[in-house]
Amino acid sequence: MLLLLGLREYKRTESLKWGIFFLCNSLFNLLVAVQGIVIY
Repeated sequence: MLLLLGLREYKRTESLKWGIFFLCNSLFNLLVAVQGIVIY
């Protein structure tokens, strides 16, 4: 979800900073979700 939002924001604003910010956020959330699944 955040990844798509980040890509859309990046295309709309052409702002590399926001694109990277959303990308890092989505990757971090994905890692947390995967760790949660693996732990439980």
